[in-house]
Amino acid sequence: MPEYDFETDYLVVGAGAMGIAFADEILHRDNQAHVTLVDRRSKPGGHWNNAYSFVTLHQPALYYGVNSEPLGRGGHDLVSKAQILGYFERVLEKLQKTGRFAFLSQSEYQGNGRVQSLVTKERSQTIRIRRRLVDATYSQVTVPSTSPPPFDVEDDVTVVPINALESLERPWSHYTVIGAGKTGLDALLFLLSQGVAPEDISWVVSQDSWLVTRESILPQNLLATFSHQLKLCSTITNTTELFHHMEQLGLFFRVDPSIEPTSYRCATVSTKELEKLRSLPHVIRKGRVKSITHQTMHLVNGDIDVAPDTLFINAAANGLAKRPARPVFEPDRITLQPITHCQPTFGAAVIAHAEWRLPGDEAKNSVTCPVPHPTVPEDLPVALHTMFYNLQCFPLSMIGSVNRMRLNAMNHVGFLDNLKLLWAYIRWHRPFFANMQKLFPLEKPKPTQATKKPENAD
Repeated sequence: MPEYDFETDYLVVGAGAMGIAFADEILHRDNQAHVTLVDRRSKPGGHWNNAYSFVTLHQPALYYGVNSEPLGRGGHDLVSKAQILGYFERVLEKLQKTGRFAFLSQSEYQGNGRVQSLVTKERSQTIRIRRRLVDATYSQVTVPSTSPPPFDVEDDVTVVPINALESLERPWSHYTVIGAGKTGLDALLFLLSQGVAPEDISWVVSQDSWLVTRESILPQNLLATFSHQLKLCSTITNTTELFHHMEQLGLFFRVDPSIEPTSYRCATVSTKELEKLRSLPHVIRKGRVKSITHQTMHLVNGDIDVAPDTLFINAAANGLAKRPARPVFEPDRITLQPITHCQPTFGAAVIAHAEWRLPGDEAKNSVTCPVPHPTVPEDLPVALHTMFYNLQCFPLSMIGSVNRMRLNAMNHVGFLDNLKLLWAYIRWHRPFFANMQKLFPLEKPKPTQATKKPENAD
């Protein structure tokens, strides 16, 4: 029998948003549970620690963080990186006051209950996990500051991550932003907000994306958004039709209406931000960048001359990549994954609630079918199908508590709107599931024998 340094009910690997949301819900639901959180970083917050200083949430703070602690000022407040990191520190202090929580910072989980300090070799601990190992690193969030450029760069070319924009020491004659995801959009909007003329910015778009209209996910518009999704998914015949109808309803944007996007990653922009993006005259659509020399940028589908004194901003990190879905609940392990569309912390809290409330892994997995982060338009109807399937499978013992969760967006709309949404669901749920199952059959993840330890890379 091994000797243990201490015991815990849940060893959560990864102190990012999902790991903290899970820990918070378990500790507040189960007053007997002990949770230990392990992370390679010195502070909680996961990838937010490495993000650029001017980053904000791209959804209302009302729906982000943990259930027990409000974030932001309400309404459309998106909150900044500094606010988010301060928030997670407050949450950890709150959890520590329970006497049933431990945070092992700058430590690496090595498997079989072993945790090794990254600061001193002498600090190695063996932990007895009484209930489950919780892998909160499966999503593998990456940011440009920790990812090298995915292309070759000549020595006399300056390529920087987006973080460098906050500490420039001189103005550049031209800026080229490489990346069309949320990070690339933030880089462009930051430059424009700092007074850089649109003609002095080039934007490399390897593939156009559908963008979520931020106004559509504000509390006052959620009823219309969800109702439209239910109705459209009940009648569409293909993905293109779905996006075009949603565009007509103002739920989605594309920067260039003449181009059919081939990407969709849940990035959101406001109507005013879209106008600014459309003001950029130099949009380069020649595929991915292969290499950059002092005079030429080589792309998959052609070359572009490099303007003198150009600063290249690398915003091409994959952020949230699509991972193969695996069962959330397995013997001795929970693998945190989104179970609602682009609402990871709400999903983590629901997973914790199911762990506490429901008997047996079969019942728990029946309400937590993973919704992988989308990368292409075809992923949207699949995500909506899976999300509404999970919601309809909730037993009565869970529905009331989940509906009251702070992280549940519909908890922030009025009683009348919730009744109207219930009526829309009653009206459309049968044709919705029939059409979705015909076009985009639901595939539940199969049990796996994989025992690979968490990546420690939240």
